This record gives sequence, C-alpha cells and structure tokens, in this order.
Amino acid sequence: MTYVANPKPPTYGGGGKEPVKENDQFFNVVFWFQALLILLMGLCTEYGADCDISKKIDGANNNNLYATYQDVHVMMFIGFGFLMTFLKKYGLSSLSFNFLLTVIIIQWNILTSGTEGFWKFVYENDWSHKIHLSMPLLIESDFAAACSLISMGAVLGKCNAVQLCVMAIFEMVFFNCNLMLCFSWLGITDQGGSIVVHTFGAFFGLAVSYIVSPKKALDHEDNSSTRSSDTFAMIGTLFLWMFWPSFNGALATGEMQNLVVVNTTLALCGSAVATFLFSFKLRGNSKFDMVDVQNATLAGGVAVGTISNMLIGPAGAIGTGFIAGSFCVVGYVKIAPFLERTIGLQDTCGVQNLHGYSGIMGGIASAITLAAATEENYGVAWGVFVGPDAKHATAAKAAGYQIAALVLTLAFAIVSGLLTGLVVKCFQSQKMNDRLFEDDVSFEVSEHHVVSNKPEKSAALSYNEVENNLEQRKAWGNQLG
Repeated sequence: MTYVANPKPPTYGGGGKEPVKENDQFFNVVFWFQALLILLMGLCTEYGADCDISKKIDGANNNNLYATYQDVHVMMFIGFGFLMTFLKKYGLSSLSFNFLLTVIIIQWNILTSGTEGFWKFVYENDWSHKIHLSMPLLIESDFAAACSLISMGAVLGKCNAVQLCVMAIFEMVFFNCNLMLCFSWLGITDQGGSIVVHTFGAFFGLAVSYIVSPKKALDHEDNSSTRSSDTFAMIGTLFLWMFWPSFNGALATGEMQNLVVVNTTLALCGSAVATFLFSFKLRGNSKFDMVDVQNATLAGGVAVGTISNMLIGPAGAIGTGFIAGSFCVVGYVKIAPFLERTIGLQDTCGVQNLHGYSGIMGGIASAITLAAATEENYGVAWGVFVGPDAKHATAAKAAGYQIAALVLTLAFAIVSGLLTGLVVKCFQSQKMNDRLFEDDVSFEVSEHHVVSNKPEKSAALSYNEVENNLEQRKAWGNQLG
C-alpha cells in the first residue's frame, strides 16, 4: 500500500478544459488589474505630509494612530477571515480569499476613495494635485475592505476566485461614489460606518448573491459546519468583538475617541447577552446555536457605529446593542429562512442579519439621536453635527439627512449589486457549480488517500483483511502475555 497526496482531479464537461479556462481568467484579470494599479499609483499618488521625511523626522506624529490601524488590520485579516471558516469544507478558501480581496481593495480604494481619491476630485472638480497617502487613508481603505468582505459573506462558497475579485473591483467604485454622496453632498455623520460600510456591503452582497447563486445551493449538504469549523469561526468572532471599539473609533480623536470606545464596548456587551438569551429561547430546543453566537454577539458594534460619537448615555448604548443582538437572532431564526423559501435569497454568512438590519438600525438611531440633541448638551462638540461646518442649520434637518443617506445607500447598494451580479455571472464556471462549498475546487488539499500498488486490488482494506489483522494482533498479545 502507498499514500498519494494528490489523486488525479476529475474533469468537467469539455474534456477537462474548464479548469484551464478558469485559471486563465483568474490570472489575466488579477495580473492586469494589479499592473494597472501599479501604473495608477505611480501617476496619481504621492506621500502625504505625515510621510514626508524630507521635511521632518521629529516623530511628532500621533503614534497611537498606528496602533489603532493595526487593530483594524487584525479585524480584516484574522477577524473576518476566521469568522468565515464555519463552512466545514471551505476553511482554506474563506481565509485565503479574504486575504486576497483585502490586499487588492486596500490599493484600489486609495485610488477610488470618496474622501481623498477619484470621487473626491469628481465632487470638487479639482484635478490639480495627486492623492496624498497617509495613515488615515490606509484606515479608510481597511473600512472599504470590510465593506467588500461583508459582501463576500453573502456569496461565500458559491463564487470562484475571479468572480470575487471582479465583484470587489466593481464594488469599490460604487461604494466610494455612495460614500462621497453621503459625506460630501448630504453631509451626514457616520462615525463607525453603520450606513456607508455595513448597510452598503450587506445589501450589495445580497443583490449579487440573488443573481449568481445557483438553485442547487439551497439546502446544500456542505453549506454547514462541524464542531471544529465552528471553533475556528469563534476565533474570528472574539477578535472582532475585542477590536470593534478600535474600528468605530479609529478616525476619532481626543475625548470623542474615548466616547466612541465606551459606547461601542457597552453596546457589544448588550448584544452578547441578548444573543445568548434569544438563541436559547428561539431555537426551540433549549440550546444555544453557534451561528447566533458567532454573529449576533457583534451586532451591537454595527448598530452603535453611527451614534458611537454621540451622547446616547450608557443605558442607550447597552440598549442599542441589546436590541440589535436580539433582532439579529430573529433574523437568523425567522427572516433569513423565510426569504430563502419565498424569493430564493441565499445568504451564506447571514450578512443581512448582522450587518444589514443592524446597519439600518444604526441609521435610524442616528436620526432619532440628532433630532433630540441640543446645543446645551453637546457644548463645543455641537459644531460637529449641526452648524456651518456640519452643513445643517438645525438638528431636525441633520436628522432628516441621516434618513436620506440611509435610503440612498440602500437603493444604491441594491441596484449596483444587481448590475455587478450580471457581470460576475459572466465568469461563472461549471467546476464551481458542480462542487459548491468545497476547498479543493480552488486549492490543493493535502489530504492523503490510500491506494493500492496493484491495480486489480481495491484501495480499501477488505473485511477479511481487517479480521486477519485483528487476529494477528491478538496472537501477538497472547505471546507477549
């Protein structure tokens, strides 16, 4: 008997040409897009003032920004990456594609950014300078990566590598256009990205999934987890839970950053408690469900994002998290299965529950909070939300624009997601459709298969061979005894 690591792969309709075609698509798309990125980086970007060592090297920059940046970085690569490893046969793909998309998006977002890049130049009609590279822009690029990774969660296991890359490339263009409209045109506040990151990413991904997901993915046997895959996914959950205050507060400063951290931490505590309560209550078997624990515990961080820099009070922060966690569990238990049954909306990771509904909740909460805000309460921070610098003369008007931005984001995400889905579907492969939710469609899986040296003999041990081995071992045991 010998051990072979990689048995001959099966061929697919067309004499085995399908894998070659897909390899060509992936290489051509990613290689030439990376070449384009290098060219555009050279032509359109330059180091910003905080990176210019020709003028000063005194170390006076805010070093805490790097620590916060690394926190957010950990969330992208480890948090989101491991959270998606819950699929029992798709862990390698989840982690690796998460890695690939993030590094592509970081570069692409710098160029298309709605605050520093292409879309800002479009809004201001000012093309007189290059994009300035800085730490805040890198943090914003991680936020953009989060948006795309959320979308990836909706199609996880149903799209190949080139499809995911094409989806991310198109999404960044639409994401940054929407971000520019929300911040520069409508003048909203969205500290933790509940509206522009989570809501957009969730509904964009759902729209793409609605177009590209094959019917056979419904109730697919491999769209499930095991104890070990759920354990790995919990690693992602814990990293995300711990570092979410840094995500919401990365671009805040001073006392406002402290406020964001306090509000986010309290909201996360509220959603974690609510998750265990309602998972136990709604699942119907007096047990907790790991899908709820892995996801709904994070809902507080999503929902409180937009209002994390506002004076919502400790009870308001915990209450926001508790409601978000509760509704997230309801989404997993009731809403998602209903939508899957009725309109065939497939959502592998349940991004509609964690990011979509919680993001909508954050947008609505921001309007309510701003409508009730007064200058007396906010003092020197009032100008951040209301006044000439904030583009809104009254708190009521600011609240209205928050709702307008939420509606715009929902519409933009769904329409652009449907259009992107049509493009992504052009890169669909029969190989992927035949073997959904499996790593070895895209990766060499190092699992050893026992085969026989003799072709006429079966690879598996026969029943008689097993019996003979057992008898021989018993005889040896008797002799030793």
